[in-house]
Amino acid sequence: MIDVAGWKPSGVEQMEPAALSAATSIEGSLLLTAGPGAGKTEVLAQRAGFLLQTGLTRYPKRILAISFKVDATRNIKDRVIARCGYEKSTRFDSFTFHGFALMLIQKFRPVLTGREALDVDFTVGDVRVDRKQITFSDFLPLAISILQQCEYAGRALRATYSDVFLDEFQDCTDRQYELLQLAFKGSSSRVVAVGDYKQRIMGWANALEGVFEQYREDFEANVSRLYMNFRSKKRLRRMQNEIVQVLEPEAVLKMVAEDQEEGTVEIWHFDNCAEEAIQVRKQIQTWIEEGLPVSEIAIIVRSDLKYYLQKVMSELSQHEIPFRDEHENQDLIHQPIFTLIIDYLLILFGDREPEAWSNFWETIKIITLDVDSESFAQEIRDHLNGQCKKVKNSREEFLDFESKWTLVRELLNKLKHQRLALLSYEYQKLPRLQELVKQAKDLIEVDDEMDDSFVMALHAVGDINAVRLLTMHKAKGLEFEAVILQAVEANTFWGDDVDENLCTFFVGASRAKSHLVLTHCSQRERPEGFPVRRPWTQRRTPQNEYLGYARAVIPED
Repeated sequence: MIDVAGWKPSGVEQMEPAALSAATSIEGSLLLTAGPGAGKTEVLAQRAGFLLQTGLTRYPKRILAISFKVDATRNIKDRVIARCGYEKSTRFDSFTFHGFALMLIQKFRPVLTGREALDVDFTVGDVRVDRKQITFSDFLPLAISILQQCEYAGRALRATYSDVFLDEFQDCTDRQYELLQLAFKGSSSRVVAVGDYKQRIMGWANALEGVFEQYREDFEANVSRLYMNFRSKKRLRRMQNEIVQVLEPEAVLKMVAEDQEEGTVEIWHFDNCAEEAIQVRKQIQTWIEEGLPVSEIAIIVRSDLKYYLQKVMSELSQHEIPFRDEHENQDLIHQPIFTLIIDYLLILFGDREPEAWSNFWETIKIITLDVDSESFAQEIRDHLNGQCKKVKNSREEFLDFESKWTLVRELLNKLKHQRLALLSYEYQKLPRLQELVKQAKDLIEVDDEMDDSFVMALHAVGDINAVRLLTMHKAKGLEFEAVILQAVEANTFWGDDVDENLCTFFVGASRAKSHLVLTHCSQRERPEGFPVRRPWTQRRTPQNEYLGYARAVIPED
């Protein structure tokens, strides 16, 4: 057993003050908001290590972690094992909300009576059958009913779990929160909720909204904030630290510059945007020649991407450098249902596609319910093998797109809505899932018509093997080895909300892991097609405050 005062984080170089405080908090509940790369899951893993290694979670008490996706539950469990060892991690339970609800139903099933009553050997299926079968959508209502009817069930939960972790809490729905309240509100269990507070991109606001505010009031939670992206190299983290000094001084890390410091930060000034576009293209070519994957390069602007990057896109096209404007389709191409469809079509029509096969089966694992995992996996395996043989033996039947899409429909019908809903909480609403499937079809069909090879078209739309062009808002949640922040100018970051502008800039600057370039021009000609009624300033002024954060970490010549 480790003394509380002597405990130290395991497997990490450094933790920012707010993260260390959250990991070692002893009293009360906590709400921890953080941006991408700030180590939300790592904080929870370190906290599990702290509680288990110091004995604050005293045997036989356990820790409960609730996430929103199956892969997230596995990720945090693996991290806890790595931080405190397998033996201690056996007292760490990791569920999705629906997995937690199903556990309650299985454990306290006799509490359910009347129309809710279930036989001991009940199953999970597509339709509700009295006493015999429930559907995925029944999980939360039945678990809530158990806790409402049976005081003993709630007491048993609170006696079992001294600590509760809630990951990606911003995604919590009303019913999920109701289950959480019934289980742990007013108890002595310490609850830590971590999430990305999206209201102002990555900024802090004095007043929380929605589930964050509700949770803070109900659980009397203290509120803290993580900023630092620890995946970035040190020089870039020092720049981020400079910005944090302004946004939230108490979150600043003590960081000392080193002679041989990893990471590069540069500022480029140009007379005009034509010169800027040429140099941006040349730098991207250099990075690619040095072995940097093209998918690890991003160009990010505050807004109006297709106008600010008009000349850059022309340069990239002329030199055959692949790029993708993700402003319109980013949300779709990162949807799990979209990835599933692309992988499935690649398996059927591609020439060996090991990555697609691997991704497909990882997805199937996520949507497999514990109660019938083996039979369901075998059913999908048989279906896939049958479809592969059909395509191989009758290729001529699948020359047009509609015949190919028929195979997708057959797969989705077999997987069924209740399972696909496990991929994302928003898929619980069938119309939303159907809308995304339609969008996927439209996007793939467009690419199919534009390319002679269907498989090449799938790779083009499914892979991200291109320079990414993004707005700062769309870049949220993503990270790249090399980032070019274009047009860091006062004319770009306009408006009265100074804090929000800085938060938006922080999003862009913290997307870079190894290389960050900031550009500004003296003159930007009005882009072709820019709306006539909108003002456009050709003479440009650098945003010197933001450039100053970069200058503070750039070595002197």
